[in-house]
Amino acid sequence: MGSAIVCPETGEAMPFRIKTDAKTVVQAWNHFVRVRCPHCGEPHARIYKEVYMEGALTGFQDDMALVLLDQQLRSRSQPNETTRES
Repeated sequence: MGSAIVCPETGEAMPFRIKTDAKTVVQAWNHFVRVRCPHCGEPHARIYKEVYMEGALTGFQDDMALVLLDQQLRSRSQPNETTRES
């Protein structure tokens, strides 16, 4: 799963990936994810559960946006039922 930490020195995002298999989630839940910043060279950290939940919610939002787009496209391609002849 992809995530990012914002460098407090430069304000630049540094994307990274975390493992999300069940064993890793259980083991890492209350531990920190540490990433060396390519912008300032210092290590930055966030707690794993925050990174995991942020990624899960972002994934859900992305999926929901695709569902809504699909619904819009399907409704445009269906004939309009209000234009029946009397």
